[in-house]
Amino acid sequence: MLKRRDLLRAGAAIPAVAAAGSLAGGDARKKNKHKKKKNKGKGRDYSGMNVLLFITDQQRATMYFPDGWEEQNLPGMTRLKNNGLSFNRAFCASCMCSPSRATLFTGYFPAQHGVKYTLEENMSPPANPQSELPLNLPNLATVMQAAGYSMPYKGKWHLSKKTEADWVPNDVNRYGFERWNPPDAGANQDIDQFGGGDPDNDGRFINDN
Repeated sequence: MLKRRDLLRAGAAIPAVAAAGSLAGGDARKKNKHKKKKNKGKGRDYSGMNVLLFITDQQRATMYFPDGWEEQNLPGMTRLKNNGLSFNRAFCASCMCSPSRATLFTGYFPAQHGVKYTLEENMSPPANPQSELPLNLPNLATVMQAAGYSMPYKGKWHLSKKTEADWVPNDVNRYGFERWNPPDAGANQDIDQFGGGDPDNDGRFINDN
């Protein structure tokens, strides 16, 4: 049986992970097949290795396009897949954002972690209980921190609600992450406020020199 400790050690060797949509490729597994045989029983030094996890919304494996389309039109995604790891047997635990992210971060199903509905700013609790990610559940940040990693988090969070009048870094940092820059995105779905008030919420990171 695979232990969480062994999984953590294996994950520390991943230089980049393209998640949530790049599930189609198995190239990384094929490329590393001979390495597994070579290193079998010797053990590896994972110290100093970084893990970069990309989380995207509403993305799936590329389908219904001609061969070579992805390489020609998605060079960034192609580079990540060629130099990272693709999960070709993964699945999404929920079609809704908050439950799916909570499962990704904790390893629990929505019925277990309690985040069963997308968190919204104006949603009737009786119809859609606004359950946030519990602080007492181990998550990706707390597990990696225990292994000695620092855990910066950038971009959309959408797993809890703001604790003050406006979003503050501690809204996310209290879950074990670091250096989060508000505001959050996803909870306000009014057209004029799409993306938490900024339709290009993540552009501030992409264009930041």
